[in-house]
Amino acid sequence: MKKTNKEISKKEVLKKQILKKDLSPKELQLMECLWSAKKAKSVPKIVKLLSEKTQQEYAESTVRTFLTRIEKKGYVYRFKDGQNYYYEPTVTEMDYRIFLHMEYISKNIKDEEYPVILELLKRGKFSKKEIKTMKKLLNDMEKMKEKEK
Repeated sequence: MKKTNKEISKKEVLKKQILKKDLSPKELQLMECLWSAKKAKSVPKIVKLLSEKTQQEYAESTVRTFLTRIEKKGYVYRFKDGQNYYYEPTVTEMDYRIFLHMEYISKNIKDEEYPVILELLKRGKFSKKEIKTMKKLLNDMEKMKEKEK
């Protein structure tokens, strides 16, 4: 079933509302575990992932508290299957990282985005595939600007 522009737009607005809610360092660690998991996980599995990631032991009750907090912020979706609750991210790690970078740029760089982006491109080490993708993006942007005229 194909989504309408209105549905996509509404989803983007909701995602932006979620992303504006800060994550604490521990909540971010938990989200990183969920993002790396690729599918919904139960609390015991999340505890195991988090313990492996941080080299610390966590009680299930502590992890449940963090999960409740990030669920209230909208970052995770919880559902029950049998006796267990499962959690999965509602936003991707890429969306989260891009939002953080864009927030930083808008707060700290003001109207000087172009020189910063150019400098990042100069310093970057990109594969041929990545360069090809960037060229396509620039061509698409150029086409969009032409249509706006």
